[in-house]
Amino acid sequence: IARVIEEVERTAFPRAVADYGSASERTALDAALRTAASRATETDAKRRYLGIAQLCGLAESHEAILVSLVEQALSTSSVDQGVAFRNALTELAESLASRAQFARAATQLANFRARDPKSGDFDYDRRIAEYYRLAGDTPNEIAALERLYATAGGSVMTGGERTVAVERLFEVLVATGQRDRLVALAGRQSPFQLILINHLIRTGDQETAARAIANSGFSPVWAKAKTAEMGLYFRNASPAVET
Repeated sequence: IARVIEEVERTAFPRAVADYGSASERTALDAALRTAASRATETDAKRRYLGIAQLCGLAESHEAILVSLVEQALSTSSVDQGVAFRNALTELAESLASRAQFARAATQLANFRARDPKSGDFDYDRRIAEYYRLAGDTPNEIAALERLYATAGGSVMTGGERTVAVERLFEVLVATGQRDRLVALAGRQSPFQLILINHLIRTGDQETAARAIANSGFSPVWAKAKTAEMGLYFRNASPAVET
C-alpha cells in the first residue's frame, strides 16, 4: 500500500502541475528544481529532480539538470575514461533533439567538446553535423563535416558512420555548387582522399574528379594510373587520359 501511495504522489503532482499549474507556479517550480538539482551532489538525487521536471513538462529545468549531470560526469571523467560523461552528453543531445531543438543539441556538443580532455575519443563532428543537417543549417553542417574530413586518422571502413557522413559532405558540396572546395579537400591529407576521388568518379563528375586527382598530392605514377582508370570508366580516350 505504501508503495502505491508513493507512486500516486510521485505521478499525480507532476500531472497536476502540467495540466493545471499557472505560469507563475510553473516558473517557481522550474527555479526550485534547478536550485535543488544544482545543490545535489549525488547522481541519483539529480535524476529524481530530472524525472519531476520531465513529468511536469518543464523543458528548461529538464535541460539544466541534464547539463548539471554532464558537468558532474565530466569532473570525474578520469575515473572511467569518460564513459559516464559521454553517456550523459549523448542523453542531453538526444533529449534536445527529441524536442526538435537540433541546433541547440549541436551547440551543447560543441561546448562540451571544448572542455573534453579526450575529445578525439568521441565522434563530436559527425554528431554535430547530423544535428545541423536536421536543423537545416547547411553552412554549419558543412563546417562540421569538413572538420571530420580534416581530422580523420588511421584507416576508414566502407559503410561506416564516418564514411557515410563524409560522403554526405561530398554530396552537399556538389549540391551547393562548391566543386572547387572538393578539389581543395582532395589535396588535404586524409584517409578519405581516395573515397572523395572515387565518389566523384562514381557519380559521373569526370571534370572535378580529374582536378581532384591532379591536386591529390599522390605520386605522378599513381595520378597517371588513376587518370587512365577513370578514362576507362568514362570511355574517354582523349590524349590527357591516354598519355
